[in-house]
Amino acid sequence: MRRRDFISVLGGAASSYKFVKDFPEAAKYIMDCNHWYNPKSAKAQELKKKVEDKGQFFTYELYLNYSAVLLVADALERAASTERAKIIAALESSTFSSPIMPYGPTKFVNGQNQGAKPAVMQSIKGDIEVIAPEEFASAKAVFPRPKFT
Repeated sequence: MRRRDFISVLGGAASSYKFVKDFPEAAKYIMDCNHWYNPKSAKAQELKKKVEDKGQFFTYELYLNYSAVLLVADALERAASTERAKIIAALESSTFSSPIMPYGPTKFVNGQNQGAKPAVMQSIKGDIEVIAPEEFASAKAVFPRPKFT
């Protein structure tokens, strides 16, 4: 059998708790580069527990949207207005840091957040671990993956 190591960018199995749970053998050691929550954040862990206590998977749609609402709330508060121009100006000057995401402060350039950066995850021991960037890593990468028997 030929040896294969797998990595995916934005959408691989290593960023899907359902896939890791339903197909643990297939998921072993798969890596994925995607948006992810900060596993070292107490706020992120608290939110993850609330979601999982309800029998749900902690998916990236949840924490990305949760953080987006926090960003908009911050902009509304700083704009002190519901006027579109003032809200856009508040977003353009944002220094918001999500308590959930492994991002630096927001900095919008042409509408793109320069503070956002994806993480690299790997399915290890039936869980999804962040392996990079190092300051947010919850585990060391297993690479090359062990030979399957």
